[in-house]
Amino acid sequence: NLGPAHHDNGAKAIPGVGADHSGTVDRFFSSIRVPASFLASTSFSQIFGIAINGDDTPVQRQLQILCLLCQGLAFILSMNVVFLSSSALVRSLSNNYDPYAESGYDFLFREFHFEFVCVQWSFQVSLFGFLLAVTAKILYAFELFDFQGENYDRNRLELGIGVCLCMGSLMIHLFSYVNSTLVGWNNLFDMTRDLMNILVKRGADGDKRLEPLSLVVALVGLVFVTLALIPGEQI
Repeated sequence: NLGPAHHDNGAKAIPGVGADHSGTVDRFFSSIRVPASFLASTSFSQIFGIAINGDDTPVQRQLQILCLLCQGLAFILSMNVVFLSSSALVRSLSNNYDPYAESGYDFLFREFHFEFVCVQWSFQVSLFGFLLAVTAKILYAFELFDFQGENYDRNRLELGIGVCLCMGSLMIHLFSYVNSTLVGWNNLFDMTRDLMNILVKRGADGDKRLEPLSLVVALVGLVFVTLALIPGEQI
């Protein structure tokens, strides 16, 4: 682990110590921007391919809503990755930083702390959202959990359970791998808490006071997302 100094971004650069890692900015942000762009374009196209059918059973409608919300989550966070990565690359052109550090990770954590943390978190969460959306789309398209549908039979239910288990296995594997390879946090939840703290601290800056507003709006949005997933006539 990088230790507490890295969590509060308090590590100070010692001029001339370590190797020059200025090229790390381009390698990291350029490489992560490519798959993020793919996720953003794919999620965007899938969002408009989802149409609520009035004849669908309640289970089918819930699967469609889940797919729509997860695709929306993947699109929003992927666009965040693309935007912040591009901004970080532009900011790196200023050379207003010390490129020397013991490792490329230390350099990005110290000099591009917000972009580095936010881009990592957004890409990882967007991928999980995309996988959830794919799972819901499969269950809906093949009516695997449509208990009240005309085509319901035990084979479809077993196939649906198999799909959920396989996709769940992949997501658990990825989640476990992410947790085991994070440097500076114990798991993705710690990283999430750290990112929230960063956003709140940025809000104290006179030039970044919209950050807390963005966070509040996101939290309110999550409340409505939760309501949308509750069966019934709440919305």
